Amino acid sequence: MMKSTLEPRNLYCIGLFLLPWIVPIQQGDSILEIEWTDTDSASGERRFVLATKFARQWHFKIRFKRRTNWEPAPKITRPMWETLLDALERRYWRREGVSEEDITSVRKVLARLDPPTEIEETNSQDTDL
Repeated sequence: MMKSTLEPRNLYCIGLFLLPWIVPIQQGDSILEIEWTDTDSASGERRFVLATKFARQWHFKIRFKRRTNWEPAPKITRPMWETLLDALERRYWRREGVSEEDITSVRKVLARLDPPTEIEETNSQDTDL
């Protein structure tokens, strides 16, 4: 029989009574979110990109202004996946909730995508200068 422990984070206070939450919090049931800014390839505007991992699936959302609603990304590009991989690798070494499984899943997606063409590579090298 499992011993039930009531931790302060799993309790809900009603008046003087402490009640456990209806839905207990379990380790590993969190949502991983990573946000960055980049330039939209179609319009050239700055945009905010949000990558969310929930139930082992990555979802991308974008918005063009700070305090507007997130919209699903119409097209998920290779540079978006590469930026996500870079952010995951940096957070992994700092132990910020990123697992090795997250990194390998993004690497598998990048391996399935078409490799970048020579034109895309030269454009990315020109912007890095």
